[in-house]
Amino acid sequence: MVTASGEVETLERAFAAGAIDFITKPLKKVELLARVRSVLKMKTEMDQRKARETELRRLTSLDGLTSIANRRWFDEFLEATWRQGVKNSQPISLIMLDIDCFKLYNDTYGHLAGDQCLKKVAKAIQSVVSGPFELAARYGGEEFAVILASADLQYAVQIGENARIMVADLNIPHSSSPVVPTVTVSVGVASIVPSLQKMPQELIEAADDALYKAKQSGRNQIQIAGWASK
Repeated sequence: MVTASGEVETLERAFAAGAIDFITKPLKKVELLARVRSVLKMKTEMDQRKARETELRRLTSLDGLTSIANRRWFDEFLEATWRQGVKNSQPISLIMLDIDCFKLYNDTYGHLAGDQCLKKVAKAIQSVVSGPFELAARYGGEEFAVILASADLQYAVQIGENARIMVADLNIPHSSSPVVPTVTVSVGVASIVPSLQKMPQELIEAADDALYKAKQSGRNQIQIAGWASK
C-alpha cells in the first residue's frame, strides 16, 4: 500500500482490508524495490511451505507399499461421506475385497513376491475407481476396500465385479491356490442410506459378512450383504 498518511487508524483499516505492508510518500526507489523484493520472498516461502504441507498430508494418507489410500484415509473418507449421505439422504456403497489364499501365495513365492502381488492388485482395484466421490484403499494386510458415495447397490456390484475381473486378468501365477492357478479376489458388497440412527460400522460389518460368504462359497466371486440396500 502506498499512502501519504501515517495515521494509525488509516493503517489499521488498510491491514484489515488485506494489505501486508505500506510505504509512505514521497516514494524512494531503493526503499520501494526493497519492499517489493521482501514481499515476493515472503510469498515464495509461504507457497513452498503450503506445498510441503500438502505433500505431507498426501503422504500420510497413502499406504506405504501400494500407494493407494491407507486405513486412516479410508476412515476419514467414510466418515465424511456418511455425514453427507445423512444430509442428502443418498446411498453409500462399500466393497470389500480379499486376495484368495494369500498366505499360501507368500509361503510359495516369498514375501517379496507377495509385496509385488499386493501392488499389482491394488493398481487393478484403483483402475475401476473414478472421480472424487469414490475411494480405493488398502484396508489391511491383503484386504482392500472401495467406498462409493451416492452409489446404489447395482452400481456397486458392477464396480466390484469389474475389480474382480481386473485382478483375474493380471494372470499372476498362484500354483498353491485351490481355486485357480492364478491370483483371484473374493468380493463382498453392501449398500445403505445413512441416517442418524445408523453408524458407518454397520456398513463395514455388512460388507465384511458378504465377503466372508464369498469365501465360504468357493472364493473368486462376489456376494451381496443380506440387508444390502436397507
